[in-house]
Amino acid sequence: GYANASIAAATTDSLLFEITPDSRLGQTDYYMVVYDLNNEGLIYTNMLTRNTDIQPVIRVLNADEKGKIIGNTVDLSVTYHNKGTAPYRGFITIMLCKDNDELPNATRITRTEIANGDSMTLHLTLPCNVYNSDLNVTTSWLDETMNDKEISSPVFRLVKGIVLWNKQGDESKAEYADKNFVVPDTVSAVSFRYSNITAATPNASPNTIYLMSKSTKGITANMVGPQHTSANITLQDGYAYYVPEKVYCVKAAYTRKVDAYQWSTLVMPFAPTTITDKATGEVLSLRKSATDNGKVMLLKPVSVSASGVNCEIASQIEPFKPYLIAVDESLHGHELTFTMQKDTLPVTTTIDDGTWLAYNSQRTISNAYTFDGTQFKLATTLTAEPFRAYLNSIGDSLVIGEDDEAFKVHVHTDIPGAALMEAQKYGTLELAKIENMRTQA
Repeated sequence: GYANASIAAATTDSLLFEITPDSRLGQTDYYMVVYDLNNEGLIYTNMLTRNTDIQPVIRVLNADEKGKIIGNTVDLSVTYHNKGTAPYRGFITIMLCKDNDELPNATRITRTEIANGDSMTLHLTLPCNVYNSDLNVTTSWLDETMNDKEISSPVFRLVKGIVLWNKQGDESKAEYADKNFVVPDTVSAVSFRYSNITAATPNASPNTIYLMSKSTKGITANMVGPQHTSANITLQDGYAYYVPEKVYCVKAAYTRKVDAYQWSTLVMPFAPTTITDKATGEVLSLRKSATDNGKVMLLKPVSVSASGVNCEIASQIEPFKPYLIAVDESLHGHELTFTMQKDTLPVTTTIDDGTWLAYNSQRTISNAYTFDGTQFKLATTLTAEPFRAYLNSIGDSLVIGEDDEAFKVHVHTDIPGAALMEAQKYGTLELAKIENMRTQA
């Protein structure tokens, strides 16, 4: 047929053709064709139909009521309503502008289709490092005559400020600061990377993490550099702790005062390579069995029974995994320092009350313990009640005899294999005897 074709846009690997049909064909539709230069083929064809009516609504999500954004990104939500009588098939462009000029690396182009009477919303984050200047968001699209149409958002501006995380770490907020800033006591991490401040007053918590882009007067501990690196992170027991991003540490250390006469819980934010007695400098080893002479013993919970929580000895510490810790009497009242060398401090995660009870690990009879609320006992004294309940659910005529060394079980069941599998969870299976009761009858 008769048509006029022209190149509307070009990249290193494709061409965008605009094809306008000749009026002698009696057609009024317009086409867009993308041609792949590498594979020598069409990527898609796109028809722009008359009678479309696009009405965008732009929202800047991270601006406050005064139109200020703290940081170096702009979070956007742009909704396109097609009020026309025909579907829209074409390109949509969103860009950040200053004085009507597009900012570098702040443009997004997408191809979309919006049915008549329908809407589409795009959510995106655009980078920006132009501070203290009036900015706006512009979106453009092709109308039915292949001409660009556009609208712009109200003026807003980026300002250099700080970002604060509260003690729990699950919420953050931004504040503007241009001089000295006093870190609130409720804060567990703070970012000064987008601020103009030259001095800051830290809060009372020794565990507060400071994300820095340059040296700031007043901040000397727990500093994280611009490349997510830190020379030294020192954490103390009894204070809130939160890391909002992965941090590579030359050294990270955590100190805990221990009681030799009771068990306590321990959840580490990193995997330590050494444990040291702070008073003497002695490097301590973890006890690997009940008869080992290590001065520090860790138990990790593996299951829950009617008698309490079942645990096993842990030979290493994993980040954010809960443990119960006990120490030799010679360490009573001492401070232990857990140290990690040249490794990544992971982003803090939340551990709820049930996580440690569901911790999945294989329990063996040689190093398993149960906690009945007051003391730990070796696994050989574990109650048979959970086993009894399971066997009752799959059979009848159940008899269990138990002492401090073993369980002796008799049960009638149609699935003896399942009973044996369950029995292995409670220790070493010494003898198994299976008889067909039906043939005996």
